[in-house]
Amino acid sequence: MFLNSKYILANELVAKMNIHIANISMFAKQFEDSDCGTIIKRNNCTFINSKSRYLPHNLEVGIIVNEFTDMSNKLPCTYVREEYPMTEKEMFKSGIVTEKTTICGKQFYVFSDEFVKTMKNKIGYILDAKETKDCTANDQILGSIQLSKNKFFTWY
Repeated sequence: MFLNSKYILANELVAKMNIHIANISMFAKQFEDSDCGTIIKRNNCTFINSKSRYLPHNLEVGIIVNEFTDMSNKLPCTYVREEYPMTEKEMFKSGIVTEKTTICGKQFYVFSDEFVKTMKNKIGYILDAKETKDCTANDQILGSIQLSKNKFFTWY
């Protein structure tokens, strides 16, 4: 679900290097069918593994000479809304999300450190109250957070 601190937002890289985003798109094309972890897409956001051995020299230099936002507790708003059917109000009220921020024109939810730690190596899923109760009773989920009267964010 979450990226680690070695991933940087492509838009932030191109802004700091003063290059066009098309350079990243061309670079990313060669990894479309690869799972090497050099490029990760989350909806309309592209992230680059700053430690990848496949980086071209100009990007390596751009990464070395600049500082970037730590993305390890952030996810694009568009990605979260598409993947998890919960409202922004539910996310804030439950404490899952602590703030909403903009980085290089892209909006991100900032998740609580506790939630990020809880979700490490887990899969999240939205269930209703009855399903959550049944799954808990059968040890099919590891935990849950109530979002509303009949909606729970669960993980396994």
